[in-house]
Amino acid sequence: MGEHRLTPLLQAYWHLLMYYNNKAAILAEDGHWYWPVNFRVANSVVGQALGLKDRFKINHQRKHLVRHGRIDYTPHTGQEAGDYRLFPFDPGLAQIWVRAEKSGARTMVWTQTRTGGAPETAPFINTVNHKPSSLYGSIQGGGDNIMGFNLLPPADR
Repeated sequence: MGEHRLTPLLQAYWHLLMYYNNKAAILAEDGHWYWPVNFRVANSVVGQALGLKDRFKINHQRKHLVRHGRIDYTPHTGQEAGDYRLFPFDPGLAQIWVRAEKSGARTMVWTQTRTGGAPETAPFINTVNHKPSSLYGSIQGGGDNIMGFNLLPPADR
């Protein structure tokens, strides 16, 4: 991504998608939260959040993210929201199938495959600044800093 800098609008779009991907997190039968590989966001939501009133402007911005390998998008017919797929910056993530705790539905999710001292396929959602996180924000306390799904690597000290 270093050679293809994103405009502030495209960065905002990326962060908006991360937000909705995080909201779509799956609580699996193993008791861990996972980010789904595919998730949906309506164009009306994207347009309102980014201040884009014209769906053609939304499509133009989305196509830029697709061309530069940051997302994949599959539109749906009618008024149904399309499917998004974010491509993680962290090469240590893999896709696995899990079953949702309540519904039992199978969903493809991202999982951390290599962390410092963690089991080989440790579940992962988002850890930043040495604080584990949940769907509702940081959890107080320690924890190992794991390179995240869409997070930049920690700065050298």
